[in-house]
Amino acid sequence: MAKEKIIQFFPLRASMLTVAAASWLAAGTALGVDAVNGKNLFNNGPPGLGFGCAACHGSPPSAPATNGANNPTLIANKIANPGTSGMNVFAGRLSSADIADIAAYIANPSAANQPPPDTLAPTVPGGLAATAASATRIDLAWNAATDNVAVTQYLIYRSGALIATLDNVTSYINTGLFTATGYSYTVQACDAAGNCSAQSAAASATTPASNPCVCDPSILASGFNLLGNSTSTTLNVMSIFGNQTSPVGGITDNIASVWKWDATNLKWQFHSPLLTTAANATYAASHNYDVLTGIAPGEGYWVNALTAMNLPPPTGSAFNWNGFSFASLPSGFNLIAHGSNVTPSQFNANISATPPAVGVVATDNFASLWAWDATNVTWYFYSPLLESSGGLAAVKNYADSHFFQHFQDFNKKIDLGVGFWVNKF
Repeated sequence: MAKEKIIQFFPLRASMLTVAAASWLAAGTALGVDAVNGKNLFNNGPPGLGFGCAACHGSPPSAPATNGANNPTLIANKIANPGTSGMNVFAGRLSSADIADIAAYIANPSAANQPPPDTLAPTVPGGLAATAASATRIDLAWNAATDNVAVTQYLIYRSGALIATLDNVTSYINTGLFTATGYSYTVQACDAAGNCSAQSAAASATTPASNPCVCDPSILASGFNLLGNSTSTTLNVMSIFGNQTSPVGGITDNIASVWKWDATNLKWQFHSPLLTTAANATYAASHNYDVLTGIAPGEGYWVNALTAMNLPPPTGSAFNWNGFSFASLPSGFNLIAHGSNVTPSQFNANISATPPAVGVVATDNFASLWAWDATNVTWYFYSPLLESSGGLAAVKNYADSHFFQHFQDFNKKIDLGVGFWVNKF
């Protein structure tokens, strides 16, 4: 039969087709084969034969992937199961490149019909803006990049060093920064194929100097202030703050309330200078508070001032917590004060039953320590557990990531007359 004529119609297994492809190539045989790397074949066999395989051929040549010419899974199944309509050979000359494609398809059918590799990088992100949101935080925002497929990642660089790899978002918060320091940022867009744009134009911002805290307990900011009795003498609440039954000039009408936490009974003690003695008792009882009458040595307390003002400075010998006295506190949160200007790390060492060795951080006193910054309306945070595992840098990272203030950043100490919370073991 002439080479231009039909040579045969029969089902082929993959191994048979491999051998046949090589022999046909050597003989220059003309044939057609379904689903070779997405080649578009006809809907039916050669004219006049009355044979077709619409499921195996593209119909029309631009057929969707459900048709055989674009469906290697379907064709591979037909090769392996010749009892069905099978793979059909028909007239139609194939080049040597076609035969090579056939062999490649048989060797790895799943590689057929794959789109060409993506080599195009996304566009460069535009509009990058950097804004200092606090003394230790800068916020970034930019315009979305575009890509021929899809942008999947953004890379954030600070002063040329990669600091973050993000999903497809257009903002980032950089915390844990130093105060009064300038920072420069760029952004790069990438796609799933690993193509990345050039880095964007740089955007810069400078963190402000830290706001000073009010550390003198005699100076109150408007709002809630966390104070402490750092002396060895109990403070008489009525003598300091008064009430409407017995007012104290310049004080009583400027203080809304005074609060102390009773860690033993797990309840608040309350006093309001704006109420009479009887009204204080009634209000406290109706809210399951106790009436606050005194602040014992080493206790902390809240004062809600209606305006910025001064209180009489505390006087008396200092009260300092030690291993014995601290051990007497109940477990859980305690509101206390200390009579020495020490860092939280030093306080932790001072209250240890056995002083820790140099370089060792005690981890059995308390889980965390919190001091209130009334001026900036935020918390200072310290944890000996974090310091023990990763140094003060670990404490700072946690504080920054939760928008607390790190004592060390502000040279903040446990000051005289200032209250603070400890979560005691």
